[in-house]
Amino acid sequence: LRANGSLRIGSGGGPDLVAYVRGTGDLEKESQSSIELHQTAVYLEGGRVDLGGGSGGLVWTAPIAGNFEDLALWAEADLPFIIGGQAGNELTGTFFTPLSNPFTLAGQAGQFQTSAQFLTRRLEVGGLGEVVMTPNPDRSTKIPTLAVRLIR
Repeated sequence: LRANGSLRIGSGGGPDLVAYVRGTGDLEKESQSSIELHQTAVYLEGGRVDLGGGSGGLVWTAPIAGNFEDLALWAEADLPFIIGGQAGNELTGTFFTPLSNPFTLAGQAGQFQTSAQFLTRRLEVGGLGEVVMTPNPDRSTKIPTLAVRLIR
């Protein structure tokens, strides 16, 4: 998205959706643009996320049911991923980027991602703000316990 652009997928309260970006396509926005991805899982085949901070907003909520329940982002590229401080970030669900180099949360304002979970190689926080994360257990991806045994 270029300056003052807007992208909206879903409306919140509607069906769960999947956005599939083929090849090396990226999800990018400039600072004055806004993105709303309601109940949407984004799969990047080989690209990255670069969402500039600024006055444009960001709403990204994961699906609430089905095969992609609680998955906001799946991307396996060995690239930098950036989410800048927005006018009002709202991130919900799991952001799975196991090879990201790094995944950066940056910006001037505080980011209170109380329903986001990041499964990544390296997470960096930049800018003058603070990041507060307390994943919501009802909207997070659970890591299965394979076996529990008592050893004597």
